[in-house]
Amino acid sequence: MLRSVLLPISLCICLGCGSNVKAPQIVPVMVTVKLDGQPLPNAFVKLALTSSNVTGSGTATGVTDDSGKATLTIDGKPGACVGSNAVAVTEAPEEHPPSDAPRDLDKRTPERKQNKNRPIPAKYANAINSGVTVDVKEGQTEYTIELQRDAGDRGQPRGR
Repeated sequence: MLRSVLLPISLCICLGCGSNVKAPQIVPVMVTVKLDGQPLPNAFVKLALTSSNVTGSGTATGVTDDSGKATLTIDGKPGACVGSNAVAVTEAPEEHPPSDAPRDLDKRTPERKQNKNRPIPAKYANAINSGVTVDVKEGQTEYTIELQRDAGDRGQPRGR
């Protein structure tokens, strides 16, 4: 009798009793990032799944090549999560620090200052506040992320 009562309770605890939390579906994703219609090379791209009903990382990252293209990965495995993803785009790290490491955009190396199509507007540095989303769908592998500069983001010298 005791066993017949404890077994369902144990299973319920272990399996979550009908919880809606599940592992995200991951599919191959390549993005092309453009700023004002031009490819954005050497940029760090982050897609963060906005659903709270999944377990695991849910954050895909990649670095764009000279044509603004990046193949995204999650924890070193190719792909991004199916669903709505908030987007962040910043300068690519010179080396590969953790994805949550702060990046000081004003302390770029001279080589980095020569990257084409700069500066990347600061509003795109945070996925939650960037206002940019990508709806990743099963069966679709390529996406274009279009970023725009505001009039004050054009890279003119400051303080003159």
